[in-house]
Amino acid sequence: MLKTFRRAAVAAALSLAAFAPAAAAGTDEKITVKGGWVQFEHRGEHLTASDTNPSHNYSVRAYLDWKDSRGRHTEFVTSWQGDTKVARKNLSIPEGTRVTLMVCYVTWQGNSRRCSLGQAATA
Repeated sequence: MLKTFRRAAVAAALSLAAFAPAAAAGTDEKITVKGGWVQFEHRGEHLTASDTNPSHNYSVRAYLDWKDSRGRHTEFVTSWQGDTKVARKNLSIPEGTRVTLMVCYVTWQGNSRRCSLGQAATA
């Protein structure tokens, strides 16, 4: 009798688990170019840029774009030419939100030049 009850309880728990919503899994994205790289990390929503070629006369900027219930958002972070430090920005994006990452070369005046196509990820 006890075995039958246990089996019924396990079967009931497994059947409920099948209908439980799955946790949203985020995805990371990284774009590498001759002058550096940019990255979006879904854990913690970090946007990162690194200029790895200080002699090319441009800086590297990461753009991240997304839309949620509060509207459309664009954030960026710039790794300035000659700066060997990685530039990072912490963001707050609702889990499961689709984001688009893009890299641009930037002049010393801050003007974007030669941007990549956007690449998708999920927060």
